[in-house]
Amino acid sequence: MKSSWLLHQYYVPKTIAFRLESHLHIHTVCCIATSTNHNSSNSSPYHNPSEQSTLSWKIFCKADLPSLSKKHINQLLVTISKHPSIPIATSRMLQAIKLLASNGIPIPQYYLTTLFLNIRSMHTKDLFITLQYLDMLKLLYTQYSHLCNIQLTQRDLNVLTLIGKDSQDERIIAAVQSIGLSIGSEPLFSKKIMDLVLRHITVKDLAGARKILDNAGPSQDPNILSTTALFLARSGDSISADLLVRQCVDSNVKLQDIVFIHVFVGHLESKNYELARLWMTWIPTVHQNVFVDVWSLWIRKMFQISINHFQDILVQVDLLLQDPEFKPHDKFLFNVVFGLMSVGDITSAFKYFDTIRLKGDFVPSTDSRSVIQACLILSDTLSDQLHSTEELIRFSTDRNNFKCTSILIHAFLKVHQIENALYIYDLMVKSRELGGLGYRPRADVMHMFLCYYYQRREISNAFQFYKRALADGAFPNGRVIKILLELSRNEITIIENIWQDFISKSSASSYHPLPKAFYQFTDTQLMSVAAKTSTHGDKHDDAQLTRAFSHLLLQKSAPGSNRFQEKISTPLIIKENKTSDISLGIATPNISKMSRSDDGVLNDIEWDEDSTTSTMPHFHDSNSTTTFEQPRYPDLSEQHYHQMLVAFLRHNLYAEAQALLKDMHVRIREASWFILIPLAQSKYALGDYEACLSIIEMARLSTSHRPIQLLRLELKACCAAKNTIQAETIFNEMIEMRILPFLEAFEQLATAYSFQGKALDACRLWICAKALGYRTVEIEKCIHQLWDLHGNALGGTLEEWIEVCRKDPETIALCKRCLNIMNKPKPIASSRQLAIDSLSAVQATAVCLMLSKRFQNTGGVSTTKIYPLCIPLLPR
Repeated sequence: MKSSWLLHQYYVPKTIAFRLESHLHIHTVCCIATSTNHNSSNSSPYHNPSEQSTLSWKIFCKADLPSLSKKHINQLLVTISKHPSIPIATSRMLQAIKLLASNGIPIPQYYLTTLFLNIRSMHTKDLFITLQYLDMLKLLYTQYSHLCNIQLTQRDLNVLTLIGKDSQDERIIAAVQSIGLSIGSEPLFSKKIMDLVLRHITVKDLAGARKILDNAGPSQDPNILSTTALFLARSGDSISADLLVRQCVDSNVKLQDIVFIHVFVGHLESKNYELARLWMTWIPTVHQNVFVDVWSLWIRKMFQISINHFQDILVQVDLLLQDPEFKPHDKFLFNVVFGLMSVGDITSAFKYFDTIRLKGDFVPSTDSRSVIQACLILSDTLSDQLHSTEELIRFSTDRNNFKCTSILIHAFLKVHQIENALYIYDLMVKSRELGGLGYRPRADVMHMFLCYYYQRREISNAFQFYKRALADGAFPNGRVIKILLELSRNEITIIENIWQDFISKSSASSYHPLPKAFYQFTDTQLMSVAAKTSTHGDKHDDAQLTRAFSHLLLQKSAPGSNRFQEKISTPLIIKENKTSDISLGIATPNISKMSRSDDGVLNDIEWDEDSTTSTMPHFHDSNSTTTFEQPRYPDLSEQHYHQMLVAFLRHNLYAEAQALLKDMHVRIREASWFILIPLAQSKYALGDYEACLSIIEMARLSTSHRPIQLLRLELKACCAAKNTIQAETIFNEMIEMRILPFLEAFEQLATAYSFQGKALDACRLWICAKALGYRTVEIEKCIHQLWDLHGNALGGTLEEWIEVCRKDPETIALCKRCLNIMNKPKPIASSRQLAIDSLSAVQATAVCLMLSKRFQNTGGVSTTKIYPLCIPLLPR
């Protein structure tokens, strides 16, 4: 191997010498490659596959590729790809193919296939190489498609999707989605995107769902359009989703069935009950298959919000059951019977169970049968309750049916049969239902027992059951921790013992509990508590757990309370509207009241979220601010944002609060006004009016909603601070928003005018309040006080000033505007009342549907026959 020395001895030009040297090396490598199979016993280092591949790689990088023959290039690539280390071989092949493409050399399909097989064999072992491979595919497809033929089947895309899912790397997931939409089979792959978006929406990760949609890009694919509508519906913009779906239907775009249901759920979540009713009317005209599902969801929601008007719901159910074309299914049966059990009408539950089952001609599921079993327990008509319940669980077709056992335990606890409830619990443990993969049911069962013990003030029994549940493999969530806080009366020693006991029985791989150092309650640790407790396990339950203990930390490190200390409402639970789960309690208990959980189950105690006093930590340096790089607070939940915001504002760290609000806007979150208003009220009560107005200004900037409480408080603070100009602006803003100013607003503004000697303005307020029928004693006192102080300077008499003011155009305009607001039609009092009033409209809609079907031979419904009948049913 002295070819290089010989060439340079004869003064061959450098470029020619290098080219000849490369050809000699290529020839040597080719000879070695062809002779390897014939003489495997040769001890030459070039017969080592690793050395041989490395030599070929060096030659390939130095060679003048356009001058090489196709045969030589193939031989070099074959040798490079045979390196024993798959990551090394794959990395070199990626760079080699890029070099070929940049030199305009066609790329054989064989090497692209080899690369894909290598990526599949590595799976998630080297994510960097996987990203390089995906980038190379996009590069070849967009810039060098004339040199190669990128062929990715749906199976190949599924493999790449699985790698991205297992790696939990968003970059890989986004790259695979982009490739699937541009290179792969779009309709099939877009279904994967829809599943992924739905998974993010289920765990309330709207930012993650939006990121996936952004990576997918604009598309006319029906699945992408379905995904977009689904995201809009569940992210609070159900009206836009409604319009999008209607446009797609008008354009003959076939959307997924699930989208029609999710748009309906979005209307219900947004409390747009009239839009939901119109959606129910429209669906049969285009999509008969989901009609029963939508009615089932409507009935479920109506039972939740109209407990005192459930007889109106039964009228709708009767109309549906009388329709010969209506075929109920098990979900419809479960929602009707479960709703009747929740409102306590056990007799109707038995009746409708038989009627719906016979009408639909199906075998009820274990969930539906467990509701009837619970009705028997509640009515005390079951002769052998425990035996029948045990048989129902033992012979259940679904061995992991948590809903069934949760309902039965709830029924036994409802009638105070704790022994039977514990027996069912033991049965769950023995059947390994409690120790399975599900998280919510285990925590829910624990929560029900703890609520029962809390109601009966059996504190020791509650803690004994908690330790027993931990030993059985149960994991607490935020609800459980919060009820434990109530049981322990916020004694930190007891909570620490419970927490350490939980740590000793939990798996570090599935949970990342708070480190013990966090019990030191230093400010620095407290500020980073959220970022330090993020996990890769079950994000929903772990987030609840983290929020609960963050709340505990903030309580422990709070300054001493006083009579002006605010009571902040800090719900520790993200309420879910899953149609498949049953939640049997929420937040913090308040005894001797009756309430309902999110899924309609009646509880013996009401969970009053406002009963928790959220107190914030004391910072050593109230003037210090900290600079953060974007993002300022990674992996923070909305609850953590609120807690930190309250902490900043309590200690007058307005710069940090403003930066935090800005960060929340970047993350598409809003600071809830019900968090900020109590803080502003406390500042007002302490006489710090400037701080109160600063917090109100933040509340205005942080949320698009302007509640009347905010306007009232701002007006009070401006008047107390003698800032009449801003107070007038707020007063006029209330009128522009069609909000009639309250009597206190007139009195407060009149008081401010009296101190500044503005007699004409004070008289104008008195005349307007008199016209509205308000009691004007306090305003008259302010006017007389003003005249006593400034009458001599003003001149004339008070009666003359009042008469001048009465004829003033501004006074006439103010009175006219206020009277118009007072005489406007009364709005419906609440969303609950809107839902109740909408029940009659839905009942009439059902009649319209039945009547319109009599004029048709097909199963569909004519739009022209329905909408004229529904026009009189619009809201008043």
